[in-house]
Amino acid sequence: LPIEQISSLVSFLSPLAASELLTELDSKTQAAIAVNILQQKMVDKSLIEKFESQIKGWLECLSGGPETFRNTFDYISSENKKNILNILRTINPQGYQTVRKNVLIFDDLRFLEDEEIKTLLSEASVEILAIALASVDQETYKKIDKNLMKSAREMIEQFLELKGKSLSKKDIELAQNKILLLASSLETEGKIALRSKIKA
Repeated sequence: LPIEQISSLVSFLSPLAASELLTELDSKTQAAIAVNILQQKMVDKSLIEKFESQIKGWLECLSGGPETFRNTFDYISSENKKNILNILRTINPQGYQTVRKNVLIFDDLRFLEDEEIKTLLSEASVEILAIALASVDQETYKKIDKNLMKSAREMIEQFLELKGKSLSKKDIELAQNKILLLASSLETEGKIALRSKIKA
């Protein structure tokens, strides 16, 4: 299917279903779709229906836009997001600038102020945080570590020492996504400000 049609289809799916669909595509296609989703536009509903049957009628509706993009990409792993961003930086610098401002990856947490990090940590599960930190940039780890309470720091260090090497890549990605979803929720509530600190 053309990129435009896949992008329209993704816009109408639930965020979780859309992210699962995207992970089945190659990174270059994902990057192209990322740019298309962000560009809110009028699309023909029958193009969606045509995937299953003949054209039955035309109904214009909005698809895409920043909210749809964020709701979908919030469920994609940080590693996958990095791959998409790296491809866009090379093949579509303008698209990269647009997408980067709307994508959160786990390492972005280092941009938070200390008080904001503490707010996030106070809401996060220590076990989920420990799993998320099993594979992370050192700068991000230090930023989080210095804002942990002593008891939480000791629990995380012990967890990583005992189980760090046995964690799967998927376990780590799921944990990081849970922390990022929490960060997004706190930002919506006005308790932290992260996206505005990210520089493309």
